[in-house]
Amino acid sequence: MQIRIPRHNFYLLLFDLFFSLLFVSCNSGIEYSADTVLPAEGWNKDSVLVYNYTNTDTSARHDLYFYIRHTTQYPHANIYLFVEILAPAGNKITDTVNFMLASPQGEWYGRGFTTSRQLLLPYHSDFQFLQLGNYTFRIRHGMRYDLLEGVEDMGLQVYEHLEGKNGKK
Repeated sequence: MQIRIPRHNFYLLLFDLFFSLLFVSCNSGIEYSADTVLPAEGWNKDSVLVYNYTNTDTSARHDLYFYIRHTTQYPHANIYLFVEILAPAGNKITDTVNFMLASPQGEWYGRGFTTSRQLLLPYHSDFQFLQLGNYTFRIRHGMRYDLLEGVEDMGLQVYEHLEGKNGKK
């Protein structure tokens, strides 16, 4: 039995592999990375993405990023996210953030070619987890749609904060 991969999917697979290797090789200091592949029909407003990060050092500083991969058919220049961070002791931080995905001229930010773009969205720089243990990040989209089309992947990345890097990865 021979498995055939359509040419478009093959190139998309190579593209994803290339950028995955690029992210791994260029991003020293990464402590946590996880993402969720979203359904092709769209991200439901009630669908909560959950990421668990275990903190082992209360004195360390971190840079927090969201990872997004979207199509060039994504209907907006921005995305709103509702974020909850649950600390080990039960404390909860809630946040609403707006990230620009395209310039005012309509040019997409991030890396990619063909129909897909990916980028890291800076959430917190020089962040300190004050407790040891498991932190749960819960993320929902905050757009005005029941089903948000065009977002392919969403994730969380935690980096060691490096002084003098100006938050650039």
